[in-house]
Amino acid sequence: SRDLRVPVCSLAPRPASQNRYRAFLRCWSQYRHVVGIITMLSLWFATHVLFADIVLVTFGTVALPIPDPANIHSLPLGLAVLASALIFCRRSGSVSVSAIRTAVSALADLF
Repeated sequence: SRDLRVPVCSLAPRPASQNRYRAFLRCWSQYRHVVGIITMLSLWFATHVLFADIVLVTFGTVALPIPDPANIHSLPLGLAVLASALIFCRRSGSVSVSAIRTAVSALADLF
């Protein structure tokens, strides 16, 4: 004779927090690749805009781009600091920050 008993734990309802946790993991697993790609692209653009020379250092099969701090572009760095200060200190919106950055950049090109 076979034992047809079902474990008690499988019949118990799951707490709501566990269902939310599972939903979060399901959502995160779908979007983690997109977040990773956006993060890598933003780091790539930031290093190539802010630094003139970038050296590739290899560790086995991994190649890391290491920027040379002696060859930093001062205008993009200043614009990034200005935008960060406007966003985080003054709580400015993206349109006003873009307008101010454009004006400062145009003035810098004149001089």
